[in-house]
Amino acid sequence: MESVLSFNKVSKRYQSGDFWRPLKAQALKQVSFEVAKGGVFGLIGLNGAGKTTLMKAAVGLLSPDEGEVLLFGRPPREVEARRRFGYLPELPYFPKYLSAWEVLLFYGRLHGMRGLPLKARCEETLKLVGLWHAAKDPIARYSKGMQQRVGLAQTLLHEPELVFLDEPMSGLDPLGMKEMRDIILGLKGKGRTVFFNSHTLAEVERICDHVGMMHGGRMLRVAKVEGEPGSVEKSFLGLIAEAAHA
Repeated sequence: MESVLSFNKVSKRYQSGDFWRPLKAQALKQVSFEVAKGGVFGLIGLNGAGKTTLMKAAVGLLSPDEGEVLLFGRPPREVEARRRFGYLPELPYFPKYLSAWEVLLFYGRLHGMRGLPLKARCEETLKLVGLWHAAKDPIARYSKGMQQRVGLAQTLLHEPELVFLDEPMSGLDPLGMKEMRDIILGLKGKGRTVFFNSHTLAEVERICDHVGMMHGGRMLRVAKVEGEPGSVEKSFLGLIAEAAHA
């Protein structure tokens, strides 16, 4: 199976403390795994497990201290790799005076899109994320969930092969979570690859093909999602208990 993302013994440390007594906290510790093309990969872990750090390393927002990250066989910061993925951070921010339509026009031009094809793609994407009815309203009037949808629309606008979603269910009501789930499964149906992290284990079980379980900066296990409902939660909590007693 073709790999679209791979980590090979990746470690990352953050410096804290002050000038006189610097401290280094290790966020990632020798992380190694691969994500295959065309599926949905879920990343779970407690707060501080290293999930967001791992995702930022995957998209090239930070460089590992050790090891190697490859996207489509290339370093994440290479232009050819960046053209092929989309990234939604946990807390996307856009100028409040702009509308979702204006945001997508701006980002579409950054991707080299122009004219009627750009406008048609903006309309298609806004309808996909359920924002077409408010496309021309300023973002200042949007709820948190609607702002999350703007970020998702921007992520999907250029039809990336690989989509990174950092806590995509954050701020969404039950209906919004269902719609997000349908979008993710729709991307999978088109042969795209989705990589996301979440605290919602039930959603991970429902839509993921594989799940990575992190704790203390380490990847404890990468497993195929199968079996009875609750099996992912049971396995994860068991691994946490083992790690605590190790």
